[in-house]
Amino acid sequence: MTPTLRKNHRAIWFFLMGFLPVLFTAAIVVMPEQKTMPPVEDDQPPALAGVQKSAEADPFAARLRGSGSGQRQLEIEVLRPLTSASALVYLTNDSSTKPQDGILLGSLSNRQTYRFNIGENGDPQPTIVVFDPIKNAIIQTITL
Repeated sequence: MTPTLRKNHRAIWFFLMGFLPVLFTAAIVVMPEQKTMPPVEDDQPPALAGVQKSAEADPFAARLRGSGSGQRQLEIEVLRPLTSASALVYLTNDSSTKPQDGILLGSLSNRQTYRFNIGENGDPQPTIVVFDPIKNAIIQTITL
């Protein structure tokens, strides 16, 4: 290194020696406070009082719930993790129809209980079809 470069190098290091701690302190001072996220609310409707029918087909347990006012609710419990990446729930009249011809209720993803309101009127023995839209295959058919 030439004497001029050495002099400039030393000056730059002395400047950085004083300036970097000021920068670090300023960064800590202006750091925003950590905000806590509000808890995620469960978007599931509350369970209706009475269980009218129930059925199990691995890995699902399905229950048809009803209230005194005539409302009905389908409750599907995923008992073990699904092997499919995506699963849609359809309500059909019988197991021979295509799932897409039925009513799409929603999707299933992980082990938990899912509830779907299905209205007051309907088939007294509904068929539930769990369908994988990626593989275009029926995962399970459950008749209540």
